[in-house]
Amino acid sequence: MGLEAERSGETRYLVFELGMTGLLFFTLLDPSYRKHTHLTLSLTGSVPALYYWNPRRFGRVYLLDGPGLARFAKRRFGCDPLTVSWEDFRGVVARRRGRLKALLMHQQVIAGIGNIYANEILYRARLHPYRVASRLHAQTVRRLYDAIRDVLSEAIKAGGSSVRDFLAPDGTKGDYWKQHRVYNKAGLPCPAGCGSTIRRLAGERSSFYCPSCQRK
Repeated sequence: MGLEAERSGETRYLVFELGMTGLLFFTLLDPSYRKHTHLTLSLTGSVPALYYWNPRRFGRVYLLDGPGLARFAKRRFGCDPLTVSWEDFRGVVARRRGRLKALLMHQQVIAGIGNIYANEILYRARLHPYRVASRLHAQTVRRLYDAIRDVLSEAIKAGGSSVRDFLAPDGTKGDYWKQHRVYNKAGLPCPAGCGSTIRRLAGERSSFYCPSCQRK
């Protein structure tokens, strides 16, 4: 997330890299949040302040000028999954020989997809998390491309997924968790009605999938 500011005719950008648990608040909703509030910005206008809360301290805050912002984005993040063209996305997938879920969560290759949405995207695309990216046929990659755009667009519209501690800056919760089809649903019937139950793969980040709809 970035904020733009001007000083002496020069535009600078305050960029927040939130990490896994970072949040921005317009107001501290509860005194308990003060313990892990690492930055407070006084603002003008209708919003008096912005608070940066990050209990696990995985995030970073950067102050950058225009050229610095461009270099930062190029170095730290891959393509934007909602704006990347089909041809460019197909090239990205074709060059990766690793597992598909790892590719979706590799921020330097495809930016902005976390564990929850990687699970939901792969289920929507009917792809097993362990499929090898470079071995997918063009038609399958296209299915993945469409699933990414659909899932992320729906999640943004719903305000995100407040599974644990995620809140919007105004303190509201995201409702997309109500639309999750596989994430954290191990043992429940597949919502596609195939007769299988959702399973969990234990690894660095838990994967949830349907063994019938997402064959390896």
